[in-house]
Amino acid sequence: MRSGKKLSVETRGRIQPGDSICYNMSNLREQSYQLTIDPENLSGLNTEAWFMDRFTGTQQLLQMDSASTITITINAQPGSKAANRFYILFTPRLVVLPVTFVSANAYRKANREVLVEWKVENEINIRQYEIERSKADMHFTKLAEQVSVFNQSSGSYFFTDVDKESGALFYRVKAISNDGAVQYSRIMKLAATYEVQAEIFPNPSDGKTIHITGKEWPTGQKVQVTITDAAGRVVERQGHTMSSGRSELTITPKQTLAEGYYQLEINGPGFSRSMKLLVTGN
Repeated sequence: MRSGKKLSVETRGRIQPGDSICYNMSNLREQSYQLTIDPENLSGLNTEAWFMDRFTGTQQLLQMDSASTITITINAQPGSKAANRFYILFTPRLVVLPVTFVSANAYRKANREVLVEWKVENEINIRQYEIERSKADMHFTKLAEQVSVFNQSSGSYFFTDVDKESGALFYRVKAISNDGAVQYSRIMKLAATYEVQAEIFPNPSDGKTIHITGKEWPTGQKVQVTITDAAGRVVERQGHTMSSGRSELTITPKQTLAEGYYQLEINGPGFSRSMKLLVTGN
């Protein structure tokens, strides 16, 4: 499938970096499948082939001279059964750089900004890192760059994406050596966010029992409530599961909160809400 049109035969020139092969897979049952991709006449190309999964945000390197077997799982989640979920992307053949991505993670913060962090080891002759972002089409664009600072050692880097996009997002980090060779981190996926309405009642509170009322809360999902004091210390953290039709949470701190200002944050799959809490009259 390409540009919304189903193709049975497609004529094209020699494969170049940036080319792709799109699949149209429909009517799949909710189970696991094994997909075998067996290339022919591709071993001499100066490219690599990646099997891309738009739903999970993962990628798997394919063999260019022999068959590759991939396990895919179909479930009831939206996007899992999308006909255009899978495709093959051809990229320039990468030179192995003297740097190791130990970890790479992306998190949505309470204000909907995204924190991207990655940790590296054996950072030798690396000029810089580029942070890239993509939406569901998996076409990455550069957001920013950071100069390497851990020469011949290990360390962690951080970047904050302040655009506050609400849809599904994908991030990756590109390491560039002094001679221009590149290496990528794993792709980090963030699910789409949605707005929930919540407020503390009454506010000010007595610090013994805190009631939170809301709308559009995710039924059946686990949420975490965290309360921090004015110094940023966590004074209470509780987990709750939202049952059908439930529109109120009651938080009873293990110890009555002292008078003062607090920050109360609710976090769940795809959303977060932060509110100020005032405690008086203990």
